[in-house]
Amino acid sequence: MCYFFFKIYLEGTLMRKNIMLFLLVVGFVFSACNTDETGENNLKTQQMWDNADYDGIISLLESKESRTAQENLKLGNAYMNAANLTFSDLALMISDSSKRVSSYASSREYSDESYAQFAQKIENNIKENPLVLEYLQKAVESFSQVDDQTSLDENNVSTSTLLGAAQTAQATSAFSYLGDIAKLLENGIDYELMASSCAIYHVYGFADTQVLNNTTDYCLQSEILEDKNLNDNSKEILITLTNGYSYKRLITANGLNVILTDGYLDVNGERTFDAANGVNTPYMVADESLTIQSALVMTLNEGFENILSLTQEEISDEIQKFRLEIDGDNSGVIDAIEISEYINLQINN
Repeated sequence: MCYFFFKIYLEGTLMRKNIMLFLLVVGFVFSACNTDETGENNLKTQQMWDNADYDGIISLLESKESRTAQENLKLGNAYMNAANLTFSDLALMISDSSKRVSSYASSREYSDESYAQFAQKIENNIKENPLVLEYLQKAVESFSQVDDQTSLDENNVSTSTLLGAAQTAQATSAFSYLGDIAKLLENGIDYELMASSCAIYHVYGFADTQVLNNTTDYCLQSEILEDKNLNDNSKEILITLTNGYSYKRLITANGLNVILTDGYLDVNGERTFDAANGVNTPYMVADESLTIQSALVMTLNEGFENILSLTQEEISDEIQKFRLEIDGDNSGVIDAIEISEYINLQINN
């Protein structure tokens, strides 16, 4: 197409126009030819963005063999939008959680539960969109591919801040799979949450112990079922609570990590949220690589560090409060045992 226009120009115009005009037109034609594909893609992307077609943006940019820094930023933001957890959404959630806690802090002996409030909002979002965790992981991958983490997106938010927001949201999404966070805020007890807490306490605190008794106020015993491997990569841990019922969780074959699960498979292989007193098999959220350590602990720490680079002092302060709520020894690093202790502390107050 470019050659055709150039040839027509030579035959019909060159003899009648001066050399300067020729050079200008040729320069314009070749510039248009070289940028046509890029410009067309940018136009398509912007049109899809204006129409909130985030799936379209994801499909277009994921199909490219290589992406520019701005395209990775756009792709990461598209995944965040698809998860309904944009940076603006998260900032509002964080701020609102803090305000809700402070509004009735004087009425409760223990009021440091703003992270639980934030987690409940994330949990509500997951119920409406089960692909949230997958989208957030893709957002993290996209933002991580931008070499210059000080690069700004079209809303002037730095890549490191966007990455931190995606990591924090991803970790909090993983946290919400442990049980019903809402019950923490209603002074209630969610036994699924307690079972997760007991499994975490056993595996990350006493990995070399097959049977652990009286691990917490609500856990009578937890037992790693060595002879009941589900496959080569995982096995079960049986948790007995003070309510007289038993619950199962999955752990990695080496016994060093708790695998993220959501509900159960019954004896017929049907999905259910009934533990059936330890009979039903826990259902993996994704695969055995998605563990408490990788999906929650590491991501939470990295997310907090990245998002603390925010220039918005209010949001940065609230993130710091979140970390202090969970970081029992104030070391600046949250570990799995502290996640378990945080759950217990919330239930006991």
